[in-house]
Amino acid sequence: MILPIYISECAPPLIRGRLVGLFEVMLQVALVFGFWVNYGVNLNISPNNPAQWHIPVAIQLVPSCMLLLTVPFFCVESPRWLVSKDRSTDALKSLAWVRNLPQDHQYVQQELSKIEAGINHELEVIGNAPGRFSTFKEMCAPGVRNRVLIGTLLMVLQNLTGYFFPPNPPNPHDGLTI
Repeated sequence: MILPIYISECAPPLIRGRLVGLFEVMLQVALVFGFWVNYGVNLNISPNNPAQWHIPVAIQLVPSCMLLLTVPFFCVESPRWLVSKDRSTDALKSLAWVRNLPQDHQYVQQELSKIEAGINHELEVIGNAPGRFSTFKEMCAPGVRNRVLIGTLLMVLQNLTGYFFPPNPPNPHDGLTI
């Protein structure tokens, strides 16, 4: 859940959408891979054998352990988050590291000023009152409200499709002999 947000906060604006989309595509590929692993294990290993659940768990531990081992070395705090916490100098260092440019480079300076302007605009929208309800106030702003509603409805309707349409509907002719 956090990775797409991190990608969108650190990616250059020109390729931000493509990188978040690539993340989603790779997530779906991983889900398909997981399905086939479970299918193969179910097909070839007895349900009474504990290896039937050990193998899928072990396979998914490999990439997650690799991720946990590499994150401290390759990920920095998001420049946008740092600016929102009034840590602009740390944000400048982080942004320069992410862009692989020196801190005094014009592109890094311009992007940092855009991030600061965006954070200031968000604070104006919520009335300079960051707190527990500021997120809800921002979600009800006129341009954001419809997007939140559409996204929420898509999630709810996606989850309800399995409830309303069971995989094997009952046959009305069961138990009747003609």
